[in-house]
Amino acid sequence: MEYLAFGWLRGRSSPTCRGKTARGEPVSDKSDLDSIFSDSLPRSLRLSRRLDHEEGSTFRQRVIARWTASFRRRIALPEEYHLKPTEDSPGIEVEFAAPRVPLGLTIRFESDRKLTGATVQVWEGGRWRAEAVTWVPQPLHERGALFVGFKRLALTTRIRAFIEGLKREDEFEVIVLVGEYPYEDWLALREARQLAAQGKNRGAESEYLRSLKLAPKNGAAALEVAQLFFNRDVPKQAERWALAAGAYGDTKGASDLLRTIYEKSGADFAAEAPKLSAQAARWPGGKHRGAVCLLMHQNYWLGFTSWHLVKHRSLIEVRRRAAARMFRRLQFQLTPQNEHLLFARLRILQQDGKIKTASEEQFTLTDSPEHDPAVRTAEKKDASFFLPELHNGDILELEYCIVHDNALLENGLPNFFLIVDLVSDFPTFKSIVDIVCPAAWAVKCIGIHPAAKPIHTRSEDGWQTYTTEGQKLIADDWGTSSYERMLHNPHVCCSWDNRSWEDVGRHELRAVGATVEPPDPLPEVLTEAIKGDHPVTRKLESGFNWVRDRLKYMSLPSAKGRIAKHGRAQQIIDTGVGDCHDKAYLVHLICRELDLETEFLLVSANNGFVVRELPAGQFDHVLIRTKLNNEWLYLDATDTITPFGCVPSDLQGHSALRLGGQVQLVTIPENSPATNSIAISEILECSDAGDLQGQFRVAISGVPGRWSDDRWKSLTMGAPDPSQVAQLVLSDHLPLAHLEQWEVADYPGENGRFVFSGQHLRGRLTKIGERRVSFIKWNPVFFPCEMLRNRRWDRLAIFPMPLTLTLSVEVRGSGHWRIEGASTIPNFDADFGAVTERQTRTQSQLVLTRTLIVKKKFIHGSATKRIPDFLKVFEDALQVSLLFRRIGPRN
Repeated sequence: MEYLAFGWLRGRSSPTCRGKTARGEPVSDKSDLDSIFSDSLPRSLRLSRRLDHEEGSTFRQRVIARWTASFRRRIALPEEYHLKPTEDSPGIEVEFAAPRVPLGLTIRFESDRKLTGATVQVWEGGRWRAEAVTWVPQPLHERGALFVGFKRLALTTRIRAFIEGLKREDEFEVIVLVGEYPYEDWLALREARQLAAQGKNRGAESEYLRSLKLAPKNGAAALEVAQLFFNRDVPKQAERWALAAGAYGDTKGASDLLRTIYEKSGADFAAEAPKLSAQAARWPGGKHRGAVCLLMHQNYWLGFTSWHLVKHRSLIEVRRRAAARMFRRLQFQLTPQNEHLLFARLRILQQDGKIKTASEEQFTLTDSPEHDPAVRTAEKKDASFFLPELHNGDILELEYCIVHDNALLENGLPNFFLIVDLVSDFPTFKSIVDIVCPAAWAVKCIGIHPAAKPIHTRSEDGWQTYTTEGQKLIADDWGTSSYERMLHNPHVCCSWDNRSWEDVGRHELRAVGATVEPPDPLPEVLTEAIKGDHPVTRKLESGFNWVRDRLKYMSLPSAKGRIAKHGRAQQIIDTGVGDCHDKAYLVHLICRELDLETEFLLVSANNGFVVRELPAGQFDHVLIRTKLNNEWLYLDATDTITPFGCVPSDLQGHSALRLGGQVQLVTIPENSPATNSIAISEILECSDAGDLQGQFRVAISGVPGRWSDDRWKSLTMGAPDPSQVAQLVLSDHLPLAHLEQWEVADYPGENGRFVFSGQHLRGRLTKIGERRVSFIKWNPVFFPCEMLRNRRWDRLAIFPMPLTLTLSVEVRGSGHWRIEGASTIPNFDADFGAVTERQTRTQSQLVLTRTLIVKKKFIHGSATKRIPDFLKVFEDALQVSLLFRRIGPRN
């Protein structure tokens, strides 16, 4: 709830301040009240100070002070202000008396004129402080708005606002919006402090909690009640309010108190670790590991409106001397754009009972390896503790607390979705996840992949907790992708209950800015890109390529304000950068200009899957699909590798939330094997000296073709000798081949095609008795056989992408050598892949063609049992032995 008072300024006369009650009734103009809003400092503040100290005040002054306090409560506006024109420039001065803890104050000038500047000064110790904060405000939400944040308990503030073109005779309105709570929070806080000073802790606790109920974002009060609980030896409550204080602004005070709390309770942690170590020693899964996570406890605290807290604690035992020597650092990740690291600590519990605490110099924040600052401004950070010398049996205790910012739903509650992995990077002996939220919240918490059903409990203090525990868990990361690890590891998920995907879709549709009123026109540069007498498909591709290639991908948190606002399209073009929301929006406008039906699709790119039974905002990426010739065409302008009309391979087969038409979950289709193809052909001749040499041609299309073309261009950009790059590219496909001549074909206007051809030397024949043999091997870089070989194939399997690989070799003999034959492979055919071979041979020539097809990306059920046989045939197909017999005279 927001309360407002307003005043008008006309001409050179002194302004009149008028107020309204909470019900909207006018307040009578009293002479005593008029004195409160005189040109001097608000008198009520001076009288309140005298009344509090009971000195130097007359009976009449006390009556006026009480009347004033009653007036302030009655109109629900604890602040007082008065206006007057500035003397030196066009503008006004606004003075406020704020005898409480306001979080902020917003001044909105209801005028068409521009607010050009503002200066803020604070009254302290009977005078205006010399230093002043001056800045040119950028409106937060609407023209002429200025936000000022306060963290003082009692102050008087003067704001001098300068307005462009303002004249003394002009009439305008100033609306002052102050605070979100009644004035009683300050009275309760003052009473709590008095009781605490008298040693009446129980009463002080009650008043503190009453004050925080009225003003939940009062960081100073939260820190004071946390200190009170700590002094009473109630560490859990002290920790809860210290964390709240840190999230509401008093970061340093909260961190210091948390450190004291954890140091005091450290003896319990040290006693717990040896017990867990003894229990885990009998666990077979941890016997041959260098390090084992004895305990991973993750605590999520909800109920703080626009944010939630994550407290993490791990105990990691070093099991082997080699691990102790090689263990260099312990790290965790955070995302700076919506997270704040409140507290982090690392201790080493040694076997002799001594405890070492890592110093601040051992802690650092660095960019994650995948962070490219050239294209992305907001990315994950690695928070690392660098370790000293360790010994076998040492136990590392890592603790940290992170504050997450949440967006808000229409009802003002946080829009949150939690997905928590029960398994750490180490084999985890015991894992606990606690999710705590207010008892009045209707939330849903489930376990997946598979995790135990969370146990639900309610406490007497108005909170509910969902607890999930797992034991003896091993991370599934041996030879698997991060997506497969997400699928196979147990997780806990939590969000609001009783929501439908339609509810989520309506909220997300506004979040992506698909409904801009009035509709944005297509920017001129895009209109030029799609003009001409061409088919619709050609126009769409031209516009799509412009958005994809001309606008650099960059995630700018500061650009979120332009979503769902008129003129957004031109702003994106002018900045020259955009994220997935920006690029999808421009592609949407292109499709609308071409009169094509479009839909926004939301996907979870980081997690790789959607928890269908828990409707929530689980998505972190948006793309477009448009209907062309009665078929859906998928367009993702943020991906520079995937050709026009296709979805990136890592998103194919995933669930997506369709925002157009009926809101529902749909499955993104997988490409056919023909979409991505690699064709390697060779024509080889055996010289009289026994050398195998000839011509080669590598033709690649689809995603592999685009990747190969980009790689070629980047490698040759700064290479001193392009032939070295050509040899490197040849080795990607034909290992051990030596390049003699080469050529890379240019296909302007075509996406995803790379052709590399030339002459090469395959090597000399090897003597085996009276015969000679040549061993030829191919190496398709887009099918990682070695990594796939070590996977478990008794569950859902994921192949890189649907792919067609064609290997063709024509071998010709000579006057001295005759080709006798080549090694063969069995044919293989299943619903997920196939391998076929065809050979034709004469006395002087052999033609061998092998076709290897990966038909599907996802392989389920009993079909996974045939994967090892497929991989064996696939690997055998990538090599061939050629047998030659001498028919001419010996040298």
